[in-house]
Amino acid sequence: MKRSSLIILHVVIWLTLSLIYFFTSETIIAWLLPGIHEVGAWLMMLIYGWVFIFILVVTSLVITLKRSAQ
Repeated sequence: MKRSSLIILHVVIWLTLSLIYFFTSETIIAWLLPGIHEVGAWLMMLIYGWVFIFILVVTSLVITLKRSAQ
């Protein structure tokens, strides 16, 4: 695959996973922290989750680009 198509693919993967996480994060926070109904807790979990997903996708992109360069 070309370098640009790999980058576009990883951006699409990141956006898809982020949207799925956004819509399921309220259920996840209710399961992890029952009885706590604060928007701040939900936002912090949402931000940390997005950063974690971003780091995973960027790591995957770097590994894929290095393998395709060889």
